[in-house]
Amino acid sequence: MPLLCCLVTTPAAAAACQELEAAGFSLCREPSPGVQGLMLDVPTPQAVEIPWDRLPEGCRVFGGNLTGVPEGFRAHDLLKDPIYAAQNADITARCALRLAGGRLEETLAGLPVLVLGWGRIGKCLGRHLRSLGTEVCVFARNPKDRGLLAALGYKALDRGEMLAALPGVKLVFNTAPELILSEADTQSCGALLVDLASRRGMEDPRALWARGLPGKLAPLSSGRLIAQTVCRLWKEEEV
Repeated sequence: MPLLCCLVTTPAAAAACQELEAAGFSLCREPSPGVQGLMLDVPTPQAVEIPWDRLPEGCRVFGGNLTGVPEGFRAHDLLKDPIYAAQNADITARCALRLAGGRLEETLAGLPVLVLGWGRIGKCLGRHLRSLGTEVCVFARNPKDRGLLAALGYKALDRGEMLAALPGVKLVFNTAPELILSEADTQSCGALLVDLASRRGMEDPRALWARGLPGKLAPLSSGRLIAQTVCRLWKEEEV
């Protein structure tokens, strides 16, 4: 069976290693010439020290936002894998709803909710919010996206409409990794503000910047997805 060296620190990555062992991988904690794969945290910290000289050339490296992988190693960046990214977006959306639900004093049913952005996480949020009976509206800059949103039955907003709607919503999720709302924009908004993007999209100091939710709120689910992705990528390269 493949020998995988697990140099991990997070609960999600540790759960992934357990799942990989159950799937038939042999695990070790120290690099050696017999290692065939290296498992790192996802995302991988930029400052992590990896003993490349103790790993054999051709070793497969699994992580996220991988940088500095020497030539001769085969890097697999999970955060660039479209299947992983889509499934991780769904876990993120589910965790975001858990986070918001724990801070609201009312149920989501019938609640007016605004989603900023129509990328992977925005799409997953929209689907789950509608299934919970919220009054969901979505801000999208691209007219084509707004047209599709309207065709799917969402209330699609341009920027002017979004700003006008802000005072009436109770919950705002930002999914866009760029500034969407200044502090002045949200002065009249009493909603719970949850920012899910890798870079802040809302300046308001009241906004919860909730990065990396899968690993924090659902490490077992996150680890299972990491392990499934490693298994898939391993098999794809063997074909």
